[in-house]
Amino acid sequence: RSHIGQGKITMDTPEFSGTGNIELHVSKPDSALVEISGPFGISFGSGLFTSSEFTFYDGYNNRVMTGKTTDENLRRAFRMSLRFNEILNILSGSFGFEDAPAGAIPKGGFADGSYNLVFKTARGIEEYRVDTDYGAISRYILKNEDGNIKHDIKFRDFRRVNGIYMPHSISIFRPMRDENLAIIY
Repeated sequence: RSHIGQGKITMDTPEFSGTGNIELHVSKPDSALVEISGPFGISFGSGLFTSSEFTFYDGYNNRVMTGKTTDENLRRAFRMSLRFNEILNILSGSFGFEDAPAGAIPKGGFADGSYNLVFKTARGIEEYRVDTDYGAISRYILKNEDGNIKHDIKFRDFRRVNGIYMPHSISIFRPMRDENLAIIY
C-alpha cells in the first residue's frame, strides 16, 4: 500500500530527454509525491498527484501546473502518456491485474521461466508475465489488434524488502509514441 523510493530516472520522448534523480512516496490507491532533480540538487520537477487532482512544479520551464488528474493533464506534467493508476503501479513496482477484464479467462502457459497470461481487452491484447520465483509480474505488454506493441513494461532486479520482493529496475518502452522511461532504485 505504501512505498518510498530513491533512484535514477531516465526519460526519452519526442518532447524531452534527460536523466536525473527521483524520490517518491506512494500511498496506494490514491496518491504519489514525486521529486525529480538533477546535478547539484537542481529541481527538474516535483508534484503531488492524487486520484482527483494534482499540483506539479516544472523546474525545467519554471511553471506550476494544477488541475484534475486526467490523462491529458498527466501527459503535460510527465511528458509521457501514463494513466494515474499506471503511475502508481509503475513507480511502486507493484503492477497488477487491474486492467484485466472481470470474468475473462486468459490464455496461459509457461515460457522462458515465467507464467504468461494473455487477455483480449478493449485496449488490445494484454500479456502479463509472472516470475514464479518472486511471485510478481516481471513484464506487461500491450499490443494493438494488429499485434504491434503499444507499450512494454519490464520489472527486473527483484530484491526482498520488508518481506516482499520488489523490482529495483523498471523500464517502459512505447514504440508507437517513441517514448522510453527507466527507473533504477
